[in-house]
Amino acid sequence: MDLFEIYDFLQPNECSEIIGICENKNEKPFESIHCIKQHRVKFYDETIHALIQNAIDQKFNSTSDSEYILSQNFSYVRYENGGYIAKHVDAYSEQNVKYTIIIYLNDNYENGETFVVKNDAEMDIDKKIGKAVIFEGSKILHGSREVIGNKNVLLGKLILIK
Repeated sequence: MDLFEIYDFLQPNECSEIIGICENKNEKPFESIHCIKQHRVKFYDETIHALIQNAIDQKFNSTSDSEYILSQNFSYVRYENGGYIAKHVDAYSEQNVKYTIIIYLNDNYENGETFVVKNDAEMDIDKKIGKAVIFEGSKILHGSREVIGNKNVLLGKLILIK
């Protein structure tokens, strides 16, 4: 199972800036029966995209034999008190998507752990502001436990380019 955890992918001040930009987007929230008590917005922002791509280049591509770029659209998700997402796999519409990336924008909440299913057991992923988790979301069953407080993450897809 390919699962990469990159601590300090972003700095806390960068995470705060991203939350500020995302909270001021006027996009209509995306709704799904799997997403409980969430504010989920899909959008593109050039500043955020450049910041994330730079971190991908420095902290992921530099350690890989392959090269990945962040898809154009990504999602900002604010799990509100009691929010969670049920176990699922991701569906990719773009060509050559290899990985899902989750970036933790805060960690001042209780519970709400992201988990992946490995060998029929749920494995929690430690939360930390600025951390990125990269995994094959279309193949690995995953979800998020019910949160106490507000959990903010940025979700994206990594496209294999070479």
